[in-house]
Amino acid sequence: MARRPATEDEVILAFLAGEVESPRHGDAIRRAIEAAGGVALLTAPDLRSVEENAARRDALAAARGWGTGTRLFAGFPAGVAWSYGPLQPAELERVRYINYSYWVGLSGRSRRPADVPAVLASGRAPAWIRDKGTDWCYELATALRASPSVGPLILAGTPASAASS
Repeated sequence: MARRPATEDEVILAFLAGEVESPRHGDAIRRAIEAAGGVALLTAPDLRSVEENAARRDALAAARGWGTGTRLFAGFPAGVAWSYGPLQPAELERVRYINYSYWVGLSGRSRRPADVPAVLASGRAPAWIRDKGTDWCYELATALRASPSVGPLILAGTPASAASS
């Protein structure tokens, strides 16, 4: 599979589908999806439907601030070019978590996902992060070891980081 441009509607669907079962944000996503038209917006999506795409966009705005410049998306740039497809190992090495206290602490300040296991094993994760629970990290690692690939990930980068790939 080659990389191809992705639409904002595909990104919104992937984001909602990725968070709907989240222990931390799933309740808010499910409430917003139900209010926007029901779970079929995620389980049987029609990306050609203007109405469905608007409903999903509204749900993500309500639950997480998409398009409003608030909450998770505060400071998120406009005019992002999205793509869909596989990443090469060298590209994965450049992935960093967003500069948000949870991810900074979980990664030992590096923001590198690869650093999380060492931080957890050493006990260096801040107590407030441990209190939120880190079992999901181990569950994800187990799932990744058992699968040759994962579902859609949403990664954002600067034009400079894209040019260096």
